[in-house]
Parts: sequence; C-alpha cells; structure tokens
Amino acid sequence: MDFVGGNSTSRSKKQRCLTNFSAAFSGSSSGSLPLEESNAAEDFHSVEEAYLAWKDEWYGKFEWIIFYQDEGKVYCRFCREAKVRGKFGKEGATSLNVSNFIHHQGTAAHTKAAYALRDEGKGIQRALAASKKVGDIALTILFRLAYFIAKEHLVYTKFSKLCALAKSLEADITFKLYHTEKACLDFIHCISQVVQTRVLERVRASP
Repeated sequence: MDFVGGNSTSRSKKQRCLTNFSAAFSGSSSGSLPLEESNAAEDFHSVEEAYLAWKDEWYGKFEWIIFYQDEGKVYCRFCREAKVRGKFGKEGATSLNVSNFIHHQGTAAHTKAAYALRDEGKGIQRALAASKKVGDIALTILFRLAYFIAKEHLVYTKFSKLCALAKSLEADITFKLYHTEKACLDFIHCISQVVQTRVLERVRASP
C-alpha cells in the first residue's frame, strides 16, 4: 500500500502498542480511546477525486497527517499509534480540506493521543541519556586501567585480569569487546596522543 509522506511509517508496518495508555486515558473497558467527534465535511466518493483534492503543503501544516494515495484517505499518525477509534485513527478520513483537519486536531481524542506519544518519546530520550552515561563511565574506567598498565610497566596480558577485578568490585564495565590486549594498546595509544598534545602546547606557551 503506497502513501505519500516524509516522516510516516509504512502502511504495512504493525502498529505499536503504548504501554498503560488505555489505563491512563480510556474511559471504556475495551481499552480504546473515545470515538472522535463526527464531522459534517463533504466526503469524496472516489480515490481520483481525493487524489486531485490532496495538497502536499498540508504535510508542513499538520505534523500528524498521513495520506494514502491508493485509498484516497487521510489518517492521523498520533491517533493510529494510540489506536483511537474513528475516521482519522482507524477508518481513514475522506474529507480532504483544511477545516476538517483543524477540527480533528482540536478533538479530545487527538489531543490525548498526541500528549501520550510525546511523553513516550521523552521516556525513550531519558533512557538513551542514561545509557550513554553508563557507557561513558565504563569507557572512563577502561582508560584508567590502561593508563595504570602503562604507568606501572605491566604486561598487556594483565589488562583483561584488571577488567575482571574491576567488575568484581561492581564497576560498571559493559564493553566486553574492549577487555582485550589489543584494546589496551589502543587505549594507551589514545592516552599518549593526548599527553603529547598537552606537552607540546605547554612547550609552545613557555617563554
């Protein structure tokens, strides 16, 4: 099924399920959001008429809009992902005009769906930020262990054992790929480059 759009997912792709969304916003036992308000706008009775009425500029005005060219119908990305019952969420709207889109955008069901998806997006961003923080800590520990190897003139084979020791002390080292001798050499090389750069800067800055 073809559709015209930039940031929309494929029609054939399964709809995602929003965890606890129904419990938070649904007023019915079925787990679906309230039915959208009906609109009295004139419907197009053929795919060709809908296609001729469609304007690409609407994508820029309504971030949620999806137009399926082969159906001649418009859907709301927010309402579909939140499984809202109604034309824009499930059936597809055939009333292609700005007033109809504005009407839908102001409905309670659409507003709830939009807020729920944005909250979900913020949760994902927080999870990614936390994951990045853990990764940064792990790399910092690995660099320090490699620096210790170089400073104490230890053999590189000790690096993996030091990593195991750090992990036994509950250090959050998640990158098993970097527990090898080669990784130790790479870390030491990076450290030496930084040290060399700093020394050169001090020499150049000295009178």
